[in-house]
Amino acid sequence: MTNTHTFSQEPITHKKDDLLGFEFYADKVKEIIRQTASDPSPLSIGVYGKWGEGKTSFLKLVERDIELFQKPKNGAGIIKYHFNPWMFDSQNEMLFEFFNGLSKRLFIEKNDTLTNIGKQLIKYSKYLKSVKLSASVGLPMLAGGKIAFSPNEVMETLGYALQGEEETLEGLRKEINTALKEYKHKIIIFIDDLDRLDKDEIYKLLKIVKLNANFENVVYFVALDHDQVAKAIGQRYGDGEEDGKVFLEKIFDIPIMLPGVRKVDLKKLFQKKLDTITGRLYPENKRQQLKLDEIVNAFPLMRFKSPREIYRTLHSFFIGAFAIGDEVNLYHLFWVEYIKVKYPELYNELKNYEIPQRISHRGTIIDFEETEINSEFMRIYHNDANVFGGTSYMDCLLNAYPQTKYVLYHLFYHKRHCGPKLEEEFHQGLCINHVNHYHKYFTYHISDAISRVYIYDLKKGIESKDITIKETILLPLLEQDKASAIQEFENILYFEDDRKNITFFSKLLLSILGEFDDHKTFIFKTEKENMLLAVGTKLKSTEGIDFKDFLEEFKLMSLKDLCYLRIYLEINDESIDQSIVNRLNGYENYKYILIESPESTYIIGAFRIWKDTDPKSFENFINSILKDKELLGLFIRNFAAYTYSNTNFFNAISLDNYEYLGSLVPIHIIVQAILRHYPSMQPFDDFRFSLVNESTIEDNIRQVFTYYKSEHQS
Repeated sequence: MTNTHTFSQEPITHKKDDLLGFEFYADKVKEIIRQTASDPSPLSIGVYGKWGEGKTSFLKLVERDIELFQKPKNGAGIIKYHFNPWMFDSQNEMLFEFFNGLSKRLFIEKNDTLTNIGKQLIKYSKYLKSVKLSASVGLPMLAGGKIAFSPNEVMETLGYALQGEEETLEGLRKEINTALKEYKHKIIIFIDDLDRLDKDEIYKLLKIVKLNANFENVVYFVALDHDQVAKAIGQRYGDGEEDGKVFLEKIFDIPIMLPGVRKVDLKKLFQKKLDTITGRLYPENKRQQLKLDEIVNAFPLMRFKSPREIYRTLHSFFIGAFAIGDEVNLYHLFWVEYIKVKYPELYNELKNYEIPQRISHRGTIIDFEETEINSEFMRIYHNDANVFGGTSYMDCLLNAYPQTKYVLYHLFYHKRHCGPKLEEEFHQGLCINHVNHYHKYFTYHISDAISRVYIYDLKKGIESKDITIKETILLPLLEQDKASAIQEFENILYFEDDRKNITFFSKLLLSILGEFDDHKTFIFKTEKENMLLAVGTKLKSTEGIDFKDFLEEFKLMSLKDLCYLRIYLEINDESIDQSIVNRLNGYENYKYILIESPESTYIIGAFRIWKDTDPKSFENFINSILKDKELLGLFIRNFAAYTYSNTNFFNAISLDNYEYLGSLVPIHIIVQAILRHYPSMQPFDDFRFSLVNESTIEDNIRQVFTYYKSEHQS
């Protein structure tokens, strides 16, 4: 199956794949071995390098075609044998399989001399096995000791009887050495993954190299992490790592330090692997490709020390990109995955960061410069002035992980540098430092968020003026999550510059207002009010908008929605004013205009529009309510303030609202109607009413009467 979302992490085997600059040095090492092919002396070469720096790739480059060179007449050739000690479960199994595998490799050559050497190696291996068994097999004696058996006896018991006179281990070694020396071919044994073994296994393998199989015309080429192996050997042989290093000096005749990888070579490797995945994930998405280009350009800021770190980071990044790449900023996602690989403790701290409740509403940037202590990490280190001298969350992070300064400052911009427009750009850009996107980067959880694929399709639909997006995108998004959908709609409007697109999208939004509930959301506004505010603000700031284009949408809107849109537009427009009046005139029962509700306070603005636009019908409305006691009370009630608290209630009518009432209807006419319906009406003793206490409808009527009496008495 084709690997479509990752890339090969196999070691380099071809020069064309060498992006680390190893080829030149590998060729020199290869040439040295070729030139010493005629020297029968055993040789052990250690290739030292840290884990993940490319030791295996270097071995592969040395091994490739090493046997292909111009040999002198009757000159020695080269035979290669690969041994991976990590494949075996025990030290004994590793020892015996080493010789078994080497024998089989010699048999492949189909040369009588090599076949004979292979058979001798098998015999030698069996003898070593018998030596091991002879030390452990015996009959218990009464005194608690053992009756030991000789290796020859053990071999005979196992069916491995040696021919002729009794042989010794040294005798077998001498026979093998003589045969190898006469054949004049070099056997190069490549051994990798030594540093993955435990200390006893490492010791056993090094014993093979220097003791058990230190034959003529055999060259060992062993890759290892020098420090790790020295530490392991030091625990078994000596008192520590330094003793382990001395031990290794006795094992390897030639130590070769893996050549250092230049930053420019690491960048080439990084870019090639990134390009491989880019072409698979986003072959035609130019926007995402640009984000990936940003990552390459930021390479100088990355602290990669080895190819393995690059592989691990990119693999982690592409798992994330495949899962939520359309829902986050790819550039920011890369840095999060970079932190995950390079600084896992910092990653866990960021993952567990809790966004303070006071900044969890829309349009707010996460500010790590805040001094609020909101994590266990900060509580631990905040008071340790000797080590962590900072006072903010960012200070603590930087003191703990100073090498990540650029990454943290780059991802989490300081709030002082962010205006409202920049905050919206962060939201549009799916940036990690926006409250709506932060936790996506760590949880890969977007089931309760609006998919960026939907938003992308919505923008395309607006651009093409596709009316079907109302049913296929807008309404489904509202059904999924109204508050998040509204915020996304607002963001699209905010960044749209084309007047035709603004008109088209605004008309769609106004036509679906009936889908919104009226429960309170952001900062005591209803969902409808937030949408109307976004539409009204955008239309107000856009030149050339013709509101006659909106007449059909106005007909679908409620009186309340029309009034709020008119407030947010902050302009006098005949089209919307006439639509408000038409809606008012459409009520058969005026009581429905004067519903006793805290949300009905918007209606007093509609009264002004009604009077200015259609004074005759407004006069008919006033005459009707003056004749009806209930309607008169509800009409006056609309001019009372409303208090939102645990127990919501209407307040008294303020002097300003009393004067506004008088600008619509002469007060003396209202007072006459009050006295007709309430002939015993008396004013309050003091017209300075409390605007924080609850008032009944009768209290509001009496407050109007009191203001009037106070005016005329003075």
